[in-house]
Amino acid sequence: MFKLLGNDFNEEEIKKWYKEEEEYHNQFTGGRNDADEYWSIYEEFNRRYAINEYVKFGKETRILSFGCAEGSDTAKLYKEHRFRLYGLEPSEQLISAFKKGFPESEIVKANTVGKIDYPSDFFDYIFCFGVLHHIPNVSFVLKEFHRVLREDGIAIIREPICWMYSGDVRPKDLSPNERGIPVEFFIEEFANLNFDVLRIKYSYYKPLMHFVRKSPYLWKFPALIYRMDNILSMIPNRKNYFSRNLIDKFNAGCAYYVIKKRKI
Repeated sequence: MFKLLGNDFNEEEIKKWYKEEEEYHNQFTGGRNDADEYWSIYEEFNRRYAINEYVKFGKETRILSFGCAEGSDTAKLYKEHRFRLYGLEPSEQLISAFKKGFPESEIVKANTVGKIDYPSDFFDYIFCFGVLHHIPNVSFVLKEFHRVLREDGIAIIREPICWMYSGDVRPKDLSPNERGIPVEFFIEEFANLNFDVLRIKYSYYKPLMHFVRKSPYLWKFPALIYRMDNILSMIPNRKNYFSRNLIDKFNAGCAYYVIKKRKI
């Protein structure tokens, strides 16, 4: 049976985990180095793979951006639709950056155990893009998603499905504790929590995105990159959690999950 690293940590282990992650991510406050243009690819993918089909915006729509950082994931959407944006973020520096970028919105500091400090049945949507693989207590956080979503509320989650390196040497662009999360883990958790799974869509075809990341001239064409990724990510493959050989690298690296809180 698969056991996700960090999912059963005690409070002291969780505190150590978060301290290491916060120190890493604080270096990006005020901008993501060379990734500002590259961020448009993430934004395009989020829309095309999930948001455009499953989110209906309104001025009273309540959306929680879980692990919002400075707000890159929601900046363009918020400018277009002016929904009620709420943020949850552990880093004080990134909270300050979010407040400057979204002065009319609300943000609270994430606590150690993962409890979301908002009322039950409060949000229409939760956006969680590339966050859960950075945190230890994933199962508890998913329970909190279920609690704070209203009935028929929708969560959109994007996470890597594979372990992101092999051997003892960690790549420089990975934070200290991040790891992928297998699709099977999420499917089991969603079933246990009475979420209906509306979509699981593979994305981020590894060879393509590796090439794109090293080719800044392509960053100006996010729609083209999406089309290529969408086609390549549909190629049948094993999508193993551990990349054991060269063939495993020709796989989608992430998945989008669209889940809806089931009516009681």
